[in-house]
Amino acid sequence: MDRSASLTDVAAVRFGVAGLAVVAVTTTCRLLHPGLGHVVLAYAAATWALCLVLPWAYAAGIGATAWACLTGFVVNELGQLTFARSDLLRLLLLMSVALGGAAVSIVRHETVVRGETGRPFRDGLSGQRGTRTSRRPWRHSIRSSRPGPTESPSSWRGVSAEARTTTE
Repeated sequence: MDRSASLTDVAAVRFGVAGLAVVAVTTTCRLLHPGLGHVVLAYAAATWALCLVLPWAYAAGIGATAWACLTGFVVNELGQLTFARSDLLRLLLLMSVALGGAAVSIVRHETVVRGETGRPFRDGLSGQRGTRTSRRPWRHSIRSSRPGPTESPSSWRGVSAEARTTTE
């Protein structure tokens, strides 16, 4: 299965789009003036959906951004952040939802990778790259990414002699 790279493969791009979506939720809530319960529910649902495609750190950033927009522009006026007990409870809620969405994403991806390779998923947790368990296994070939002629044994990494004699 070969697939060309696109911008949606870059986590930072998905994070930027998610940030814009949080701003859109903020704008919508400011224009419609729903009750605070409905606003918190809208932010929680949007945060969950947006974090399903983000790694941990970016998901935490979206959770914090959602809380800042909710507290600064919907609950209070003109971007004033407050740290009352209710604000901190909303922060806890949105961060939990964001990290829960990222966790679901990692577990879902782990299941898919295990189903394809039969080996446990390690990339998202340890940062390993270039293994069969990477986030995009179709992007890695059996050849090394090191420069050099493909016939050279130094350009092959962990490949059996039989596979080295076979070319694509």
